[in-house]
Amino acid sequence: MEMKVSSANKPRPSILLKYGIIEAHQRGEFSFLPSVPPTSKEFDGLIHRASAESREVFCNKHIMKHGEVWGLKDGDIFLDFAILDLNGRTRRAVPFWPSRVYAEYVAEAIAKPLCAEAVQLFTFIDTILLNELPMRKLLVAIFWIPGKRTAIRGARQEAISWVDSFCYRLNLEPPSGGSLSDADYMKLLKAAYARPMKAGPRGKLP
Repeated sequence: MEMKVSSANKPRPSILLKYGIIEAHQRGEFSFLPSVPPTSKEFDGLIHRASAESREVFCNKHIMKHGEVWGLKDGDIFLDFAILDLNGRTRRAVPFWPSRVYAEYVAEAIAKPLCAEAVQLFTFIDTILLNELPMRKLLVAIFWIPGKRTAIRGARQEAISWVDSFCYRLNLEPPSGGSLSDADYMKLLKAAYARPMKAGPRGKLP
């Protein structure tokens, strides 16, 4: 279900530029690897046996490694669906997947002629998570499988988590800065290490 976006909503500036992540990428401090399709064993395990938490961890690792995210479109907009969250509540969210085959599997499962489309990770963070989804008042679903519970996150919070992951890996000052409690800091640090990059961390963690 599409929601109209008011022209009064000004797009947020690039958070990736603000924290030096794009410049680090341009300097070659990290890079993304070409995406490869999953093996049949991996595909079957993630679709039929993996928990929502396991799918989320796999998705984040794969996206960080390959630098692209897949969603389902009907026309020019990534679609939202009624999705069960981790607590069994139904939420309106826009789902994304780590590879084309998973997005196409879901399109076939719900019997809709939708187009699976890739979006570059930087665009996903700056444009979709920080601007489009908040304007549409929608959440983001990580690796949705119809009929299964799925990790659903606030779009802006998910964007900050991605940027924190980059910052911890690149020894940059994270958006969270010193505003986090020790417990919350450790949660973000754990999330950062769940999103490995080709290049390892430089220097000490903040």
